Amino acid sequence: MPHPSLNPSPSLNPSPFTLFALMGIGILFPWNALITSTAYFQLFLGPSITFVISNAYTGSLFLTLVATCFKKGDGYWTVQVGYVVMLIPLLVLTFLKTPTVSSLSVIGCCVGVGDGLVQSSLFTVASNNGGQYTTAVMFGNGMSGLSVSFLKILCMAMVGGGGLGGEETSARVYFGVSSCVLVCCCFSAELSRRRGLFRVKGKEGEVEIEMIGLRGGGGGLEGEEEVRGERSGGGVGEQAKIYWSIVNIIRLPLSTVFFTFFVTLAVFPGLVSLIKPYSGSIGSDWFSVLLVTAFNSFDCVGRGGVSYFLYKVEGGDAWPNYILPRVVDGVRVVEGGEIGEGMLVLVLVLVLVLWLWLWLWLWLW
Repeated sequence: MPHPSLNPSPSLNPSPFTLFALMGIGILFPWNALITSTAYFQLFLGPSITFVISNAYTGSLFLTLVATCFKKGDGYWTVQVGYVVMLIPLLVLTFLKTPTVSSLSVIGCCVGVGDGLVQSSLFTVASNNGGQYTTAVMFGNGMSGLSVSFLKILCMAMVGGGGLGGEETSARVYFGVSSCVLVCCCFSAELSRRRGLFRVKGKEGEVEIEMIGLRGGGGGLEGEEEVRGERSGGGVGEQAKIYWSIVNIIRLPLSTVFFTFFVTLAVFPGLVSLIKPYSGSIGSDWFSVLLVTAFNSFDCVGRGGVSYFLYKVEGGDAWPNYILPRVVDGVRVVEGGEIGEGMLVLVLVLVLVLWLWLWLWLWLW
């Protein structure tokens, strides 16, 4: 049943969809700003600093997500703490005169930890309130990259993209805007809490999982499976059994999603760094910027537009919208359409072929 606070009312402004979209922007905006500023850091520390920041961020993000799988806290405070953990290093970067490897490593770890805390709770909270709010968070994710790209274009047009002065000014603009975005996200989370969006389903200390998932063997949807476990007091072993049961049910779409993100996040950054525009041609400085902007534009359409279309067509439960965040929290999953295993296998094969083709092309080129 929909929560009473979600009913349309003239007094509710902005809408819950807008609140979740704003909070979704805050998930990736700090990381996008940080990685976009690597040209400024390279002036002090060389090209290897990009590798250091990326590993510090992704490593801390992965460990945080793994840790939060087995220990669920209060969703509101987890989200707020995550935003604050990302906000503090961005404020430090805004006024940092000379960045060092150690300071940027710590900042990358802080952004990764904060990102993991926010993601682990925000997707769960959104899916608890309905599939459309998961779509809102995903749309916010896409908007974060697109916003940073347009911010990069604006800074290059106004202060130039080369030299220490231009790169330093641009980097400080990125960090300042990111800090303001995170402050807005904190206010959005507080407003969402007051409207009852950060609610917990089920009895205290217990979680029940009822799921209709994609089952192996037959290629279709069949039956209903229940997995029951204790949220508190069950131990890590019991929690691991619950999550493994969920992964076993959704293994095929889970693999498809994993390889899709693996391709986009692994191949594209290398492609951008390897492509060398003609030095001396008109607009050569803008080549990589426009390429990243094009990628972020289609990424935003893919995250928001396609998910929203599927949500409207399938009545709210098309699996790309909800399956990962919903099953982690154990709320009921209802199939929105007949998506056979054959189609999912085809998508997975196409993704793998694309990945191999791109790497072969880069190697030969």
